[in-house]
Amino acid sequence: MFGVVGCGKTESNSSPLSNKLCAPTTLSKVAADTGPALVFMPDPLAASGNLSLLPTSMQLDSYRKPVTLTHLSGEGVLKGTYITVLNSLQCDDGFGAYDPKNQFQYTHDDFRFQEAMAYYFGDIYQTSLDTMGYLASKKPVNIVAHCEMDDNAFFTRSNKSDVPGIELVCLGDSVKTPGASYADDAIVTIHELEHATTVDSYSLNQNMNQFWYDEAGALNEAISDFMGLIFTDAYLYPEFNLDPRVFSRWALGTFDRKASHVRGAHKCPSYDSNFPDCNQFPTFSPPHSLKAPTGTISYVYPDGLGWPYPGNSKEGYSVLDAYQRFPSQEEIHNAGILALGALWDVYDAIKKNHPNESESDFANRAMSQLVLESVKHLPSANSATNHSPVTLIGFASNLITYANQIKGINSKDLSLIQETLKARGLSNPATLPSEDWMDIGTGTNIFFSNTPTPGIHVVDDPEVLQKWLMNMGGNPDIVTQNLDSEINSRLDPGEVAVIWFDIQNNLETTAGGVLVSVTSKDPDLRVLDGLTNIGYMTLSGLNQTQVMYGKINGTAIVSVLSPVEGGGVPVGNSYFKTNPFFNQNWRTGIWVKVSPNAAHGKKTELEVRATPANGITAVRNFPITIY
Repeated sequence: MFGVVGCGKTESNSSPLSNKLCAPTTLSKVAADTGPALVFMPDPLAASGNLSLLPTSMQLDSYRKPVTLTHLSGEGVLKGTYITVLNSLQCDDGFGAYDPKNQFQYTHDDFRFQEAMAYYFGDIYQTSLDTMGYLASKKPVNIVAHCEMDDNAFFTRSNKSDVPGIELVCLGDSVKTPGASYADDAIVTIHELEHATTVDSYSLNQNMNQFWYDEAGALNEAISDFMGLIFTDAYLYPEFNLDPRVFSRWALGTFDRKASHVRGAHKCPSYDSNFPDCNQFPTFSPPHSLKAPTGTISYVYPDGLGWPYPGNSKEGYSVLDAYQRFPSQEEIHNAGILALGALWDVYDAIKKNHPNESESDFANRAMSQLVLESVKHLPSANSATNHSPVTLIGFASNLITYANQIKGINSKDLSLIQETLKARGLSNPATLPSEDWMDIGTGTNIFFSNTPTPGIHVVDDPEVLQKWLMNMGGNPDIVTQNLDSEINSRLDPGEVAVIWFDIQNNLETTAGGVLVSVTSKDPDLRVLDGLTNIGYMTLSGLNQTQVMYGKINGTAIVSVLSPVEGGGVPVGNSYFKTNPFFNQNWRTGIWVKVSPNAAHGKKTELEVRATPANGITAVRNFPITIY
């Protein structure tokens, strides 16, 4: 939820009646740079304190608050120094709200209300970053309210030479609850705008996260969640006693009537038997039995990577349920929860260490500056040796290194930062001290008990591969095998296939953020280029690509979660047994093509270099037979 993707445009979504409310196409200076508006502070649930409030409530208008919009251009539209708000569905990506006196006070059922919400919170957030000196790009960010993205929101940045530096936030509407919009939840707007600041602080021309499931992506999401939480912390009414660690209690918590998708900065997920206190942190334990589905899971590095956030949780949901039913274990919003929680713990500790100051203001300012300063010093990616050098451990090290450069941070704060990050496993982390940690696994897990290619999983089904290629924007025509050929989960001459490696971890410590570099030295087995493998090493001079595995369990966590007797989680200490859903999409696989002239029965191998964020690079040659 809240991704980085593109969106299209559908002409039929525009309403002639709605278009009458859109701004004129020709604008001129007609007003001052301020104007009144009505918004939720920061969302209807937080404004009302009513945890049972629904997006369909007829009382929503009663929770609006008057505010003053600032930094407007004076053209009567929501265009300003930091933010420009456009409308996709009703106004064909043009300006919606228009008033020659800058009067932007609307009812919730008026589509312009969401535009005013987006402008207000976008403007005050960008203003705060600029005041602190951490607004890397001075260009206004385009926020498209009511964009064509159902039940989601995203940020994207264009680095094309013809439109350099165009930054856009898309705030979609809900299909699950018609009439609800993601712009109604200010934390969503701030989350997406923070993506802009985070990636700009990292680099104005290079993406921070390179792979679907790298730790850079998890960190990117964690920072956006965190900055949203601490910025809106000041808007929560103390008398309502709302948990400030909950991210998007409105949009993610109420739009889907069948399930909650909220996540947060807690030390454990909602299916932990001690949630929300999480007083067993950093303990891991399995359910006692299937009849008593309790258990504990702690968000601590590296074992706590990949456990799902409390989405779709319900009474009776257990650690075992989460492992067996949740397919997105490596997804960056999930892995990012560990880093989000660590940042929140540091923020909370600093607040408590400054009781005589405006706690939220100081801690907010200090942590915002520290986080973005630390991002500025993260290593850059390259396509010669390392596509994904950003790690959670490296970021935590930067937090400690640059804390003394932040005004007001004292020696006790420094100690608290170190202690808090250590408690989350991110400072002085558990490491894999030897390259002997890596071996070749069986290639099996709870979903397939045998394999024709030991240690390797192969998908060669042309229908699956062509669907994946279309989903990733690739060319499905590169798959030339057809259903009449022998689809056998093996590499056959002439086939295109996606493959994974069952890397086994022999040591007790879990390997976190494993960068996998795959090289073929056999001309009959070609690693496809960057049009298919996003991690293709164009500058390495080798037939080589990279991909990221979220983690590979160590033997210690396996023995804890999967005891010999009693109920337990069916995990193992290989990649396929760490995440049994690894093959449900292409995102951790590599694409290869077998030469049509390759001999049947030829034995070859692929060199696999595995570099964990908390360990030493290990190399193994995975044997495979061209069938």
